[in-house]
Amino acid sequence: MDVYRDATVAFGTRHGKQHQVADAFATILGAHVTAPDDLDTDQFGTFSGEVPRTGSPLDALLAKTSLAAQVTGLPLVLASEGSYGPLPGLPMVVHEEVLLFRDTERGIEVIEGERVPVTLPGPVRVSTVDEAAPFLDLTGFGAQPRPET
Repeated sequence: MDVYRDATVAFGTRHGKQHQVADAFATILGAHVTAPDDLDTDQFGTFSGEVPRTGSPLDALLAKTSLAAQVTGLPLVLASEGSYGPLPGLPMVVHEEVLLFRDTERGIEVIEGERVPVTLPGPVRVSTVDEAAPFLDLTGFGAQPRPET
């Protein structure tokens, strides 16, 4: 789509997620993805629960993209929201990731999501690093690729 060629898309994140989508946006749309410095998207809820989520995932996505548009003044914005939890009606835990792209000038919103079963062990409460080590080994902690900074 040539309409987005050389455009800048502001990703409403403070956790480096813009690096995960930058190549796809460049290849498919010819657009550049960036993120504002220290954008406080954690105010809409944190993955770890320190700040409770008060709305739906879509509410969080809309809030994050609105904040990115407000801070940058850009009409093209993007946000993601992820969660882990039980799949209603089935005895399994899933990871769900939802991405929202908004073109505020054209009134376009595109939502994409993926839900995959989680094969990691259930949560455990630990008090020391030594207690955490076996759990971290099971999860593959440290082996995940880090986002570029």
